[in-house]
Amino acid sequence: MAQEVYDKASKTDFASVVWAHQTLRALLMGNAGAALNVSKRARELANIERVERDIIRAEWLLGVVHQELGYLPETEMHLTQAITRCRHINLAKSSTSNRRESYGG
Repeated sequence: MAQEVYDKASKTDFASVVWAHQTLRALLMGNAGAALNVSKRARELANIERVERDIIRAEWLLGVVHQELGYLPETEMHLTQAITRCRHINLAKSSTSNRRESYGG
């Protein structure tokens, strides 16, 4: 249903979010194989859109799906990628905050 609404709107924004939700749906329904396919699509779209939070979400979902399937090396790779990207964001935010404080802002 979400995909139908998205298709009718014919927007490119938030495409990876729709696919991420489909991944969660497939996981909740116990269909890890389908979850793997849609999580890969979510990652592809996040890369096209270049929205960091969507890339992080897609990497995290890929890690969860691979864990569900028992593919531990892939699980570690995707979850490491997600946490590394989160740390880069947090480092940039703290660096900006520290610079503002040093200038009295």
